[in-house]
Amino acid sequence: MNTKYYLDTTESLLDNSNSNIWDNSWFTGFTESDGHFRTKYLERNTKSDICKRSVSDSVTLRFILNQRLLDKPTSSMKPFMENLALFLICNLKSYTNNTNSEILTVSVSSLDSVKFIVNYFNRYLLIGDKLNDFKKWEIVYNMLINKEHLIEQGRLKIRSLIGKLKNNRILILNVPSLNFTICW
Repeated sequence: MNTKYYLDTTESLLDNSNSNIWDNSWFTGFTESDGHFRTKYLERNTKSDICKRSVSDSVTLRFILNQRLLDKPTSSMKPFMENLALFLICNLKSYTNNTNSEILTVSVSSLDSVKFIVNYFNRYLLIGDKLNDFKKWEIVYNMLINKEHLIEQGRLKIRSLIGKLKNNRILILNVPSLNFTICW
């Protein structure tokens, strides 16, 4: 950026200290770059000849943040991502992507952890598309807390919000033989 825009901004180094992430907006900046807010809606139909018992709809919220294991050829992100997993009270997982790079990921989905994420991003605001995604995600969170997802009007609102989230891809899969519909 300095070269492209003729700036003289000093490089901000990775925070490897034990500073409290809750007390600064650093995590907001990291999320702007690499964080994602996902909402999964699983609609299950009532009993049928194939499915002998009915199962209710489910809505899942998930916050995901991915980072390459090696940011630079000699710089491992693992210690930092382990600290981030502790901060978010979740597990650090890894996978290999299609270019054979190891990716570290933290994922939050329990309602208590989602509440923590909601409180943090209401304290240290995101901007742009991420803010819009977060606010829609927060609406779904509040609907879950208030049990609005259990009524038809609430389910319709959630499906509408899913369609407006930037990183969600709408896939409505209705498989009668398996008796479910997925909206992701």
